[in-house]
Amino acid sequence: MFWPKDWLPTEPGFEHARVHSYGYNSDWTTKKESHLSIHDFGQALLADLYNSPCLRKAPETPIVLIIHSIGGLVAKKAYLLAHDDTLYEMVARHIQSIYFLGTPHRGSALARVVKFLCQKGAYRAKVFVDELVPGSRSLDVCSPPQPGS
Repeated sequence: MFWPKDWLPTEPGFEHARVHSYGYNSDWTTKKESHLSIHDFGQALLADLYNSPCLRKAPETPIVLIIHSIGGLVAKKAYLLAHDDTLYEMVARHIQSIYFLGTPHRGSALARVVKFLCQKGAYRAKVFVDELVPGSRSLDVCSPPQPGS
């Protein structure tokens, strides 16, 4: 069962929604090293949205992102990148709302544990794990400026 496809159309306002999913490799337990960052995943998501045949056929289609965990950081990065690049103006204009579910906006203390395991050789280094450590520069860059800052 793919819960978004099964449950979302039963919610008021989502009856006619087309549900799409997006995936990327954030498996930190693989033995393979990864240099991919949240920025890289965000760029890939943005490019996929831009090239979506569904959006090309119906460019007025509103986009609602419902994301979970690190996917929230990826989607937030894609949204910020869309606003910084005129090529993706159409995507930025059509993102109507973003629902964050369990997104570590300020990082996760568990990221330090995973980073430690990677450093000890239990797993290979992953850039996106380093970015999840609270206080990392990547988390600051993924956050829009706060009022008064």
